[in-house]
Amino acid sequence: MSYCLNPECLQPQNTDHDQNCQSCGSNLVLRGRYRATGTLGQGGFGRTYMAVDLDRLNSVCVIKQFLPKLQDALAIEKATSLFNQEAIRLYELGVHPQIPSLLAFFVQGERQYLVQDFIPGKNLLKELELERSFPEAKIWALWRDLLPVLQFVHEHQVIHRDIKPENIIRREPDDRLVLIDFGVAKVLNPAAWNASGTTIGSPGYMPMELLVDGKVYAASDLYGLGITSFHLLTMVSPHKLFIKYGFSWLAKWRKCLKKPVSSVFGQVLDKLLHEDYTRRYQSANEVLEDIQRLAESRNKPENSAEDLIQVAQRSPSQNRAKVEKIDQDQEFIEDFLRDLNPNKPVLDSSATPEEFSKLSSIEYDSDVEIDEILMDIQSSVTYIESDPSKATATDHDVANALDDELIDEFLRDIKASSISLNSFLHEKVVVADQFSATQIQEWECIRTIQAHTTGVGGLLCASDRQTLLTAGEHRSVKAWDLNTGKLLKNLIDADSCATCSGTGKVQRMTRMLVMEAIQNTTCPDCEGFGRNPDKRERFSALAFNILGKSLAIATPDRKIKLFEIANLSSSKLLRFWNDVGEIEALALSPNGQILVGGGSDRTIKIWQLDKERSVIHLTGHQGSILALLICFDNQTLISASADKTIKIWNLKNGNLVRTLVGHQKAVTSLALSPDGNQLASGSYDTMVKLWNWQAGKHLLNLEGHSSGISALSFSNDGLPLLASGSNDGAVNIWHLGRNQLVNILVDHSQKINALSFSPNGQILISGSHDQTLKIWRVF
Repeated sequence: MSYCLNPECLQPQNTDHDQNCQSCGSNLVLRGRYRATGTLGQGGFGRTYMAVDLDRLNSVCVIKQFLPKLQDALAIEKATSLFNQEAIRLYELGVHPQIPSLLAFFVQGERQYLVQDFIPGKNLLKELELERSFPEAKIWALWRDLLPVLQFVHEHQVIHRDIKPENIIRREPDDRLVLIDFGVAKVLNPAAWNASGTTIGSPGYMPMELLVDGKVYAASDLYGLGITSFHLLTMVSPHKLFIKYGFSWLAKWRKCLKKPVSSVFGQVLDKLLHEDYTRRYQSANEVLEDIQRLAESRNKPENSAEDLIQVAQRSPSQNRAKVEKIDQDQEFIEDFLRDLNPNKPVLDSSATPEEFSKLSSIEYDSDVEIDEILMDIQSSVTYIESDPSKATATDHDVANALDDELIDEFLRDIKASSISLNSFLHEKVVVADQFSATQIQEWECIRTIQAHTTGVGGLLCASDRQTLLTAGEHRSVKAWDLNTGKLLKNLIDADSCATCSGTGKVQRMTRMLVMEAIQNTTCPDCEGFGRNPDKRERFSALAFNILGKSLAIATPDRKIKLFEIANLSSSKLLRFWNDVGEIEALALSPNGQILVGGGSDRTIKIWQLDKERSVIHLTGHQGSILALLICFDNQTLISASADKTIKIWNLKNGNLVRTLVGHQKAVTSLALSPDGNQLASGSYDTMVKLWNWQAGKHLLNLEGHSSGISALSFSNDGLPLLASGSNDGAVNIWHLGRNQLVNILVDHSQKINALSFSPNGQILISGSHDQTLKIWRVF
């Protein structure tokens, strides 16, 4: 659909083929390349439209049209200045992965237009409304993502001036936070600091210096970050607090908390929220340095062995959790300090758990199960939340130790999220140089295919050895000729109707006499034509059958659909399930008889496709289900979760066989070797681990990525090769016979979503969020 940009047009909807509006005659294509497809919003200064860039393979973008509803000439002049300023600021900032790029800025038909990248996802205010208040862990993640962005902005002498939840978007599908709306941004000009400026910003989020004098500093943006954190943490409107209490509420922000926060978190937020900008943090780097300092200060005398022994004498079971937690915290801090200052010596831990036990008269059970320790900790946290007045000092100690892990995870992650592309490539070259020429396999990119407009979400080399099946992250499924790179068939079209999935028919339950039957009827949404751009098929997860004969997709409206892929040239909707929950991972068994799904509700659902209504539920994970895999025996399920664990399940009886523990962060991807004996797992901790999953034994760590692992694939022809892809777009190829990294492929610019070797092992296909497929050949 094309949408007319004439604000006076009464019927702005047009077809994709129209060059001029059928209602008012206005040109529908700006500058011969930008075609609006619908509206995104409207404000006092103009409208924002969703659009496609015809010169960039119909890639999605955003058009901002300047259209102020003002009468006063001075007000119009100021509004015009602000609109122009956004373009100038975006141009000055250049390219950053968490700031929308400026694509064009021009005047057409006496109106100004700004074109920039489209950021798919929800802003944090909408996320807050949907998910309620953010836990402390999520605020740490917010700081980890945004502090490097603010440092980048301030280093370019720009101040945003309007940091608030509405101006932060959680981008799909990588969940990175993107800072938008630089319309009120201001150049950081020290010479002008003593002159009053213009007071522009959002009530409740503006600091004293901006509200009273119109002055701005880097500390002003950090205040906005602090207020945003407070709002997300408590769900209390800072605007209402300001109207009632002015700035006096800032020192009392803890009164709005529903549950306590860790001490380090509280100290950092105190300084972010200080009324006086001179006593606030002066830069994003200063925030990071203070977090490090506060973390280091936790290694103080009261954490000595003697003090812990005294705690142990009061509560032995809680002591085990406390000792384990202190030891783990110390490890995390030391790792962070080594990364930050590799030449600086790090203090050793004061004592190991075994040394603690020798000093204590309390017997230390070295064989205590990890699950028991976690249950002790969780029970203390639950007890405090249920009735804080009855919690003991020891309960609070354990709960605080649990909170402190968030600080350490933040410290470990912040460096990785700040690594520049140049330093990343340098590190890759250094790793490759460690191997001799005879050890390194040469892989060459022989073809790049612009595959999907929404990024490549999944792919499979079909069993015919000639066909490649790919799926977009959101809407389309295609079949390609692997040898030529030519498109063979759109199996699910990008514009196919979400109700009928492009078939033109839907299944309806009808009652005939005393019987109920399913009948195919004409789809009411697409009227039988199978295409409906206004109500398109969208995916939240997908899975190909290993033989390429079937495909399952989950949709955001909590449905799962199963398709048959006939002769790799057409698709047919076989079955669907409603109200299955929010599915983030799917798997189909090799024999095509079992479908498994899991997601944010932490439950795995199993459908036996030969039984009409049978659904089995498996519970046990403590975090979202992120990856699923059914083994070649069609009887074993492997699941990976945000709780850092991998679980092995018996599909016959639904029993949990074992849990694999070792990753330090969420486990995001799984792959099984051709013989079925080795399992590869990838995690946000940048580690690939190999397991003998049948024996529950950890075999090997593969280290070499600088970002979280997002995709894995074993070679299928007997060669001991494993390919791993990461969030920064790198693909590593490992020779498992030598346990070595033998090649690094860095042509992709964004996250790797899928990898697949050809059946002969001589071709590797990678699919990325950058919308491309790359075909690699070994020589």
